Amino acid sequence: MTQKTIINPLRICGIDVASGLRTCAHIKPASRDTGIQLEQRLNGRLVRTAVGLESALFAGRVGIKTPLGLVFGLEPLLSVLFAFSIDNLVIELESANFPELSGGASAFVFLLQSSGLRKQGGERVCVDANAPVTFSEQGRSIRYAPSAEGLRVAYLNHEDEELDGGVSNAVVHLSKSVFVTEICHGRLPTEQEKKTQNNWWIQRITRNFHILQLMADLALLNAKLNGVITFQSASRKLTFDMVSSLGIQEAADQSSDDMLKFNKRIFTQ
Repeated sequence: MTQKTIINPLRICGIDVASGLRTCAHIKPASRDTGIQLEQRLNGRLVRTAVGLESALFAGRVGIKTPLGLVFGLEPLLSVLFAFSIDNLVIELESANFPELSGGASAFVFLLQSSGLRKQGGERVCVDANAPVTFSEQGRSIRYAPSAEGLRVAYLNHEDEELDGGVSNAVVHLSKSVFVTEICHGRLPTEQEKKTQNNWWIQRITRNFHILQLMADLALLNAKLNGVITFQSASRKLTFDMVSSLGIQEAADQSSDDMLKFNKRIFTQ
């Protein structure tokens, strides 16, 4: 698979999740091998921060460390970038945080489809995790197992098994089409909706919300991933820790490959 970026730049406006004030951001195409970059103004000049596990910090929610402080609110956009396999993008911020849009991830699906996508050449990085990874606490857990058959989430929520109906316990393929038609609409129900909507509907949008957050964290790998992720009532911290572990495993494998190439080069000289 080749790398991708958007065709036309976008300007989006919404609410700053910290201040509650209106703010805007500019989403711009980027050349291949750029990755996802945050762009901010510091002392009259633009500075960039790579969006990835190296700059990510869990502080109740996931933020990106920049010279101007932690940036929050990127999860809906990151989940869409992961689903659409977009590798290269520059996000210019006008304030401290990324704007929150009504409609969440589904709004970014519409915007990025409107912008259009283009292939850039250059192979996508693929995480070659070869060992299972499990994180658990107090009956909650998340586990990754390698597989060559795409990326799937086995979503288990035994606390609500009596409400199941195929929603609480399901295997979801994290394909672009499933994301656009189903997952991108995930969110937490309001208190009023909990009283008026049926349990099947509540379970469905809650499940999709958790998968959205997982996909936002997976976007921090800046790579394609295959495997099966078993999600059993996992907290956001467990999800972030699992993805971080996959990143560490990939970095170690990459270092090993680089050393083998170096030794081979020395040996053949």
